[in-house]
Amino acid sequence: MKVIEFGSEFDWDSNVPFQTITGQQYFDECNLQKFRSGRDALKAVAIGFQNQTSTVLLPALCCESMVSPFVLNGYKVVFYKINEDYTADVDDVEKKLEQGCLLLYMSYFGVKPFAVLCLQRWKEQKACVLIEDRTQNALHKMEQQEFTPDVIISSIRKWIALPDGGLLWSKKYFKDNTKSELSFTQQRFEAMRKKSAYLSDGLEEVKTAYRQMLQWSAEKLDEDADAYTISSQSDDMLKRMDFRRILLARQRNVETLKEMLNDCTLQNKVKYVTEKPEESALYFPILVEKRDELQKALAKKNIYCPVIWPIPQEAQGICEVAEYTANHMLALPCDQRYTTDDMKYIAEVVQSLLSESIKVKS
Repeated sequence: MKVIEFGSEFDWDSNVPFQTITGQQYFDECNLQKFRSGRDALKAVAIGFQNQTSTVLLPALCCESMVSPFVLNGYKVVFYKINEDYTADVDDVEKKLEQGCLLLYMSYFGVKPFAVLCLQRWKEQKACVLIEDRTQNALHKMEQQEFTPDVIISSIRKWIALPDGGLLWSKKYFKDNTKSELSFTQQRFEAMRKKSAYLSDGLEEVKTAYRQMLQWSAEKLDEDADAYTISSQSDDMLKRMDFRRILLARQRNVETLKEMLNDCTLQNKVKYVTEKPEESALYFPILVEKRDELQKALAKKNIYCPVIWPIPQEAQGICEVAEYTANHMLALPCDQRYTTDDMKYIAEVVQSLLSESIKVKS
């Protein structure tokens, strides 16, 4: 029996509608290196700057996968605050910057954290190594601007059914483990194939199997401090995906969710993280009270919404905005697997559940 679900891990067949025959060059190949994951890209950066510093600054609103690459390589991790509009707290950063340290930042669903003048000043006065995580807006072309960070990384496997894949742009060369970690890639590939089979026939034992394989591969990423290269299979797939169509499909879905959920925002039942979620389109993020209850209720209807930034233990108690977001944000699926009608259905289910007095913090 065919299974219909929304969100969660990609199945392998979801790539088919967006594959090209001749291939394309979507990402800027200049100074581009490819790793097993975004986490491996960060490991390579940590290793590459070990002789310069032992301190890295991270935003308090992040996940453990951004922390572990530096911890595994002996860094002191310092967290800085973010503001209510999801820009960075510049004063807090100023207090914590050390000479020559690493500073990692990211746009929260399109909200730029720093003004260019700040970044330029820290680069000149503090000799900081500036690292931008573009996972949230990986498919948006990099703007031509007066300032470019030292390193740009992205976990591209968040966007398509890819066994492995992390991108890194920098004029500096970062060493990787020249052989990909094949057990990781093979497990992820097989898990995606099994999920396609599960969606086709609905066998629960197949679901159990692919979920166990995905859990194993997730744990594999933090086994050591080494940075592994991308597999040839995933590298080939990157060159054959129509990312322009993927981004357009996601932006269309975001616009539908935004339009459908406007009534909820007017009734103070849901709050948007950003007014322009289409500038990311990785997910459609919302803030609600009773988040965990809503997440469970949606899962019962086969709508799976991840909590993408559970606060790392080391960052707890540092930033109220990060804490509130981590406890109230849900990431609604809006990816290329789904149609406008699918988005309308998801929005209708959310609206129905929110009518049961689930409200956002005023």
